[in-house]
Amino acid sequence: MQYLVFYPGDMPLVISVPHGGFLEPKSIPFRITGNPRADLNTRELAGEIAGEMGAPFFVAAGIKRSKVDFNRPPEEAFDGPSGRNYYDAFHGKLREYIQLCLDRFGSCFLLDVHGFSTKNYGNHHVIFGTGCYNSLTGNALGQLSRVLNNEGWKVLHKHTGYFSGGYIIRQYARPPVIGLQMEVCKDIRLNSALRRKFAGYVAEGLKKIIKGK
Repeated sequence: MQYLVFYPGDMPLVISVPHGGFLEPKSIPFRITGNPRADLNTRELAGEIAGEMGAPFFVAAGIKRSKVDFNRPPEEAFDGPSGRNYYDAFHGKLREYIQLCLDRFGSCFLLDVHGFSTKNYGNHHVIFGTGCYNSLTGNALGQLSRVLNNEGWKVLHKHTGYFSGGYIIRQYARPPVIGLQMEVCKDIRLNSALRRKFAGYVAEGLKKIIKGK
């Protein structure tokens, strides 16, 4: 696994995966505060969504959150200059890809992929966070939710509080950039067959939004 993974794309979609890494470079000190755990198999899920979509832009962290949390503002994300270098590279590439989307296509959809435990959220499979609707309209969110609901996936939208959208969505998702934080339950992420099936339906919904249908 690489410390950071970047793939340029050829469509108005950027997929980010800030918490899917497991590498703990000795050169980077452990963060003193904050959640140190990785979101298991979010990088795999994001890769499968990317494969279903075709050629989206892709930004993923291979470094574990215990060292650098790429979904936090810089003052909370790392301890020490070595962590800052990777943080800046991740966000620099994310900004670059978003701007490339806007320059080439006039629009950009930013999908930020995460994972959650079902412990505190009942039987929901997916939690969507929109940064309090700062860029994603209810109609677009409804399109994606309907695709998943029709296949039996239970969706929860959090527009306030925890899971309502972290730093990446709140920092970059504002018109003309559409942004969505997608939290996926562990049952889907740890089952390869179920994960691939889910990725296909997410891609189906994203295609409808991107095409404006």
